[in-house]
Amino acid sequence: MKQRNLNFDIVRRDALTMLIALAGGLVAYWLDMPAAFLAGGAIAVAIAGFSGLRLSISKPLMYLGFIIVGMAVGANVASDSLQLVRQWPLSMLGLVAMLVFIVGASWFMLRRLFGLDRATAFYSAMPGHLSLILALTASGIADSRRISIIMGVRVLALTIVLPIGAMLGGELPAVPLTSGPTLSLASIGMLAAACIMGGIALELLKVPGGLILGAMVVAVAGKLSGFYQGQLPDALTGFAFVLMGALIGSRMSGVSWAELRQSAAAGLAVTAIAVGTVTASGLILTTYMDMPLGQVWLGLAPGALEAMIALGLAFGYDSAFIAAHHTWRLLILGFAIPLFAPFVAHPRNKKNGV
Repeated sequence: MKQRNLNFDIVRRDALTMLIALAGGLVAYWLDMPAAFLAGGAIAVAIAGFSGLRLSISKPLMYLGFIIVGMAVGANVASDSLQLVRQWPLSMLGLVAMLVFIVGASWFMLRRLFGLDRATAFYSAMPGHLSLILALTASGIADSRRISIIMGVRVLALTIVLPIGAMLGGELPAVPLTSGPTLSLASIGMLAAACIMGGIALELLKVPGGLILGAMVVAVAGKLSGFYQGQLPDALTGFAFVLMGALIGSRMSGVSWAELRQSAAAGLAVTAIAVGTVTASGLILTTYMDMPLGQVWLGLAPGALEAMIALGLAFGYDSAFIAAHHTWRLLILGFAIPLFAPFVAHPRNKKNGV
């Protein structure tokens, strides 16, 4: 009976979170916001979470969303999208330099302006890999609660910056690509099965974001090889956008207003550094690359992998480019964080709070 009640609670929380995300998406759609169901859903769920509602997305539902987003990338890929791959090394080198600057500037600001101890400032300055950071700080060498709030604010802010910027007069997104008629239910089922196997394979290999990337690789390879033609139904991709918005917004659930007031300014300051650096880097790189600024921006932005890929889909950008750069970012951070962590985890941090 206890297990049954637990399952019911999970389903009820999933349903409530999704309904709030859908309502937020509809409001954003009414306001004519680009990527409305993703950004609007994230905003609505975050506000509801701050107001005291316990919202979350269960792992099975989250995994389903990852698979659908991966499938959508493949279904919407253009046949000539790989012609620009030779330009990727330039932006990947730019990403490395950008990460160094973002981490250094954020760490300095969090220490000097907000008074965070060395370890908490170091981990809060990292543009990604929250799960690894929480594992490393479980022993109490840093304030893991404050780190998670600062990083959550950054992810949420980055998810809504580009859509709101576009709505208020920035560069409007491209029209999403179409690539043939809607796939049949049988084709969708076979594609989903193949994408699930690809995602599981990359998860077993410990690739960052393995599930969504594995699904995307299989879907893109199948499309470019001619095994299927067509696109996913609008209702299915719309469901994935609402789900991704709900997932991003739910990361703020359980955060009190007092905790938000304590850490929001630091999170927004870190976000401002990231947005400014990404925008400047994108403007420089697009002078040498035949790509839209928005696409390069999404590839460089230190937001959640699934959110940036979903935004790329909504804007009609090359999601393969975006996914490749975020995988590169996570690989760099996965190596750098444990490497440099001992230099900030000095015993005096715990004794003197410095």
